[in-house]
Amino acid sequence: MNRANVSFTFLDRVTEVEFNIQDGRWQSALALALTLPDICGGIAFPDIVKRYRDGRIMLDRQKNPTRDVGAQYIRWFDEYASDFFKISSEDETPYICGERCWQLRCEYLHQNKGFFNDENSNQIHFHLGINCGTSVCQLDRQEIRNGSTDVRIDIEQFCIRMSRAAR
Repeated sequence: MNRANVSFTFLDRVTEVEFNIQDGRWQSALALALTLPDICGGIAFPDIVKRYRDGRIMLDRQKNPTRDVGAQYIRWFDEYASDFFKISSEDETPYICGERCWQLRCEYLHQNKGFFNDENSNQIHFHLGINCGTSVCQLDRQEIRNGSTDVRIDIEQFCIRMSRAAR
């Protein structure tokens, strides 16, 4: 392979998530899996853009509309991935919604959070595990204690399900 000219397709990215799972590279798998809705949301919902309070569209430096990445991410997850995040097919709602997945993405990728973190100013605490047997560790959807919600996620199952949704 010519290393001077390397490019990757979206499916290469999904495959890379799956290779990281097989190799037990949990942090890499999770980080990459959390980027899939960014890409898919931008493709599926290009018209979701940031707006000023008066309704005008925000423009970037090139005078193009500025993507509302969070809204695109959440909407894509809720519309296309949520069915992959149900414990059983009878469940009406997934154990994690687009908004919670967006929060996990931001905390894990940008704030070095994701594992239980006492400084978390949000009232949602994510607990990440490996090989819990389901995408929700110990089959806990969420546990509410002292006004905060604990969401337990199996990294392996989360990444597998995110890859399936992206494919």
